[in-house]
Amino acid sequence: MNNLSIIIPYYNGKGFIFNCIDSILKSYNLSQKKIVLEIIVIVDSPEEYIDNKMDIAAYYDNPVFLKVFVNERNVGVAASRNKGLELSQSNFITYIDQDDLVNYNYFSVIENQLSDQYHCLIYNGYRHYTNNNRYYKLYFIKPDLDVKAVLKQEFILWTPGLMIINKSKVQIPTYFIDVSDDLRGCDDWAAFVNMLLMYPDVRFNYIKTPIFVINKHAANFSNDLEQMLLCQIAVLNYFKGKIKPELQKIINRIIDVRTFEVKRYTDSLSRGTVLLKHTKIYFKYLCNKWIYLRYPSYKLKKTWYALFEEKNVAK
Repeated sequence: MNNLSIIIPYYNGKGFIFNCIDSILKSYNLSQKKIVLEIIVIVDSPEEYIDNKMDIAAYYDNPVFLKVFVNERNVGVAASRNKGLELSQSNFITYIDQDDLVNYNYFSVIENQLSDQYHCLIYNGYRHYTNNNRYYKLYFIKPDLDVKAVLKQEFILWTPGLMIINKSKVQIPTYFIDVSDDLRGCDDWAAFVNMLLMYPDVRFNYIKTPIFVINKHAANFSNDLEQMLLCQIAVLNYFKGKIKPELQKIINRIIDVRTFEVKRYTDSLSRGTVLLKHTKIYFKYLCNKWIYLRYPSYKLKKTWYALFEEKNVAK
């Protein structure tokens, strides 16, 4: 029987955490329980947690599969996730953000898909826009899982909650990395690059059925576009000296585009400057913007119907 640890970093998440855990328990109870479940909550806002007199374990009558660890101080989401990995007793692990959910069929699907022959299991999900309660499927084609595709963001792992890692195949004690002391928001991307650099021949099982829900709301950190762009530049600079020369060239080109995007976003470039000095980068910027908005229709060699397939989906 397989064991699965679900690691949930908690930060000022009183309004989200119980919905997240409830969705896990509901899905688990609807399954055949072929998986031994372990939920690990890492509290990274200790003062808020204590001041609100919260006790997540007691709320669920302290089930044996639920563990709550309170950090002595705020250390960030990357360190909290790595702490959860250290505490995990399972052979498979995944990371779920406190404001995301698993779908009702999550365990019913994955309990027959976990296998030691793969490094990881990747599955589809929904983006749920809470302001209008609309659901959109994330992926329409099977992703290409390699360093180049991830660096260029031809494949976007929207959240680590969309992947289950086989600990016997992927052995990285510090899987998540804080690439900057000041910038936060791209540690998911950095972790994925980190894994693919160490395991370039990664084997993965892909489930096209949407079984996960990413909640998009006003409090999402990713809503700060300037911060996210600066985070991406920090990640690219961190890995630039750790990869092959041909990939370094790709990274330099992406950094140029991201830097340009920051300047455009902050209105520090005039139209005349753009046309006279940055025409080539501006073209890459427009292409990148189109790819970001229309992904995954970018891979036209594989499919074009994704342009038309994004629909409202009933939960």
